[in-house]
Amino acid sequence: MAHFLPCKKTNDAVYIANLFFREIVRLHGIPKSIVSDRDVKFLSHFWQALWKKLDTTLKFSTTAHPQTNGQTEVTNRTLGNLICPLSGSKPKQWNLALAQAEFTFNNMKNRSTGRCPFEIVYARSPRLTFDLSNLPSNVDISNEVENMIDRIQNLHKEPYRQQSVANRCCEKLSPRYFGPYMVLGRVGEVAYLLDLPEIAKIHSVFHVSQLKKAMGDKHQIQPDIAMLNDQMELVLEPENVTQLRWNDTERDWEYLVQWKDQPSHEATWESYAMLAN
Repeated sequence: MAHFLPCKKTNDAVYIANLFFREIVRLHGIPKSIVSDRDVKFLSHFWQALWKKLDTTLKFSTTAHPQTNGQTEVTNRTLGNLICPLSGSKPKQWNLALAQAEFTFNNMKNRSTGRCPFEIVYARSPRLTFDLSNLPSNVDISNEVENMIDRIQNLHKEPYRQQSVANRCCEKLSPRYFGPYMVLGRVGEVAYLLDLPEIAKIHSVFHVSQLKKAMGDKHQIQPDIAMLNDQMELVLEPENVTQLRWNDTERDWEYLVQWKDQPSHEATWESYAMLAN
C-alpha cells in the first residue's frame, strides 16, 4: 500500500520524522526496515539515531542507479501519470489531488498478485460510490442522463495553457498528447501522416514513438494543435487584466489575466514578475 504526502525540499529531518510518525506509523506501526535514497535528511545523525533506537534497519539505494529501488521508481512514475489528469488546468495545486491519487493507486490491481493493495492489507475491496446504489440489470439511458454525461465531460475539456509570456512551470503535468487525429497513411518504416488542421504550424508527419492509439470516445480534451508554434508551445496572447491580489506565499503581486479568444473562465492568475519578463 502506498501513501502520498506533500513535502517541501526545505523540510528538515525532524519535520520528515514527525510526518512519518503522524501519517505512517499510526496506521502500520514501526517498520522493520526503510529503503530511501541518499538525501541529506536520511543521512543525518538525527535520522539514523532515531531509527537505531527503534531497531529499524535503514537501507540506502545506490546513487544514479534507480534499479536498486525499482518498486519506488515504478510507484513514482504511476503517481505522475495519475496527478496529470487529476490536477487538470491547475497543475500548481497538485497537492490537492494526492488523496484521490492515493485511493486510486491503492485500488488498482497489481499485475503480479492480481489483487489491489487495499485488498491485500484489509482483506477486502473498498466500497465505492457506485456500490451504494443497486442498479437493475437492464438500464434505459434517457436523454436527461445523456445530457448529464455530456455536461460532465465538458468539465474536463478545459486545456492546460502555456502562456506566451513565460515557459510552463509544471512540465511533468503538461498534456502529453493532442488529438485525436485521423491517420492518412504510412511514410517509410517508422512514420505516419496525420490529418492535421490546415492552420497547424507543425509538420504533419510524426515518428511512431510520438503517436498513441486513441481509446474511448472522440471528444477533444487537449488543446487544439493549431494553436501550437513551431516549438510545440501553446501560444496565447493576454488581452486584459481584470483583478489584482497579493500572494503571501510567493511574496509578489498577481494579476487575473484574460486571454485573447478564450472564455472568461479560462482567465488565470499570473505574477507580476512573470508578466514583466
